[in-house]
Amino acid sequence: GTIFAVNVGGTVFTNLHDFTGGNDGAQPFTGLALSGNTLYGTTREGGVAGSGKLFAINTDGSGFTPIYSFSALTFNISNFTSTNMDGAMPLGSLIVSGSTLYGTANGGGIFGQGTVFAVSTNGTTGFTNLHNFASVFGPNATNSEGANPEGALVLDGGRLYGTTFHGGSSGLGSVFAVNTNGLSFTNLHSFAGNDGSHPEAGLGLVSNILYGTTSFGGNGGYGTLFALHTNGSGFTNLHFFTALSQGTNSDGANPTSALLASGNALYGTAGGGGTNGDGTVFSINLDGTGFTAIYNFSALDTNAF
Repeated sequence: GTIFAVNVGGTVFTNLHDFTGGNDGAQPFTGLALSGNTLYGTTREGGVAGSGKLFAINTDGSGFTPIYSFSALTFNISNFTSTNMDGAMPLGSLIVSGSTLYGTANGGGIFGQGTVFAVSTNGTTGFTNLHNFASVFGPNATNSEGANPEGALVLDGGRLYGTTFHGGSSGLGSVFAVNTNGLSFTNLHSFAGNDGSHPEAGLGLVSNILYGTTSFGGNGGYGTLFALHTNGSGFTNLHFFTALSQGTNSDGANPTSALLASGNALYGTAGGGGTNGDGTVFSINLDGTGFTAIYNFSALDTNAF
């Protein structure tokens, strides 16, 4: 994989770094966080033990710095989990607050279900495992918290908010909150299927309301848009993506990216569906009204393959 830059007009593409698969990491899976002239990111593999890496690099491509390597995993055949003390395979973007980076790891941790962590931006001090997601049980892999976070965190005051892909009371994922010191972990909502399932993206925050997407579930089974207050109350489904007919529909399907708030509207993308079956860009008002598919991606040219 690589780190790259390109002008907003699409010109002057620059390859800032080529990952080697060694101590610098391998296979970046998500976006970058920017603070001043420094970019911070994650790789889901590579590092000293192959469990993933946190890194920093200047916006001009100089000064690549490995910040933290996640430790080696130990496979436990009794419950088919791979555990360590800090987490493994970070998939979500980092967030920067002062001299601290916050993020999630999809796997590893004491119970093998992922972690929430903090580390100093210089990487030399202060890695802290803020939370180990609990073990899952039964055929539906349920627990009281959620498991295997994939999306980025959002920070409000001293509280971090995020989503998990698995776990929760139905095994279909959750929305959670935890203090930046690791205390007061709260499962704000467990998805049940009819309200959505398996959120892959992080959350957006407007005032005291969290907005997010689920990649599956809802009335049609093709994902939802939802909102809830930061205290866990007032969960509302803003939109159910409609069922597909021969791979197409009017609104899109299976959103896997976070929502962007601007004014009184939310904007996002759906990876499938739409009039051509290749996804949409959509908007919706904060109160759930006015859903509009503002762009339908065009069908693939099969003659090009």
